[in-house]
Amino acid sequence: MIALLISNQSGNSGVAGDLAVPVGLADRIRGKADSKVILVEYSDFQCPACRFWHPILEGLYQDYGDRVGFVLRHFPLSQHKNAQLMAQGSEAAGQQGKFWEMSSLLFEKQKDWESASNVRDILTGYAVSLGLNKEKFLADMDSSEIKDKVNNDSRSGSLSKIPGTPTFFLNGKELTNLRGYEDIKAALDAALSNIK
Repeated sequence: MIALLISNQSGNSGVAGDLAVPVGLADRIRGKADSKVILVEYSDFQCPACRFWHPILEGLYQDYGDRVGFVLRHFPLSQHKNAQLMAQGSEAAGQQGKFWEMSSLLFEKQKDWESASNVRDILTGYAVSLGLNKEKFLADMDSSEIKDKVNNDSRSGSLSKIPGTPTFFLNGKELTNLRGYEDIKAALDAALSNIK
């Protein structure tokens, strides 16, 4: 599911259907960071439904560009044994400016690594293929800073009472009953039309 939030909302409501933690400096944002329309996705790289939504979100980013801020927050599910490490890997790639590229690669190659026992080696190979410094990537991936970032994202999802992944919030309100591109597009268009 994907979450959308407007950056000027206060958050912290703790009510199901509301984004409890507002978008801030720690978030991975692409598009316009100070947009009045922000889409937040709680995602798990090992989740098949998140993989399904990935190209849809890529299309929305291409279509809306700087009119919308797109945020990805981690919510690795406990039943997905490799999800936590993959989230850490995406953040380690982000330390070298390649968060979104690594995220795309992890979704595109999900079937290659989801059941692998050598997932750390696979992830390191992806980092090298993206031109990242291997030693820095490995050090960052296991750092307390990166682990805290992933855990804080996950905690914010729990505070927002998300039902699973993917979960989407638009301007701080959960989007439900989404079937595909047209549903999110309609929500984004409505939010953009309400901007004063």
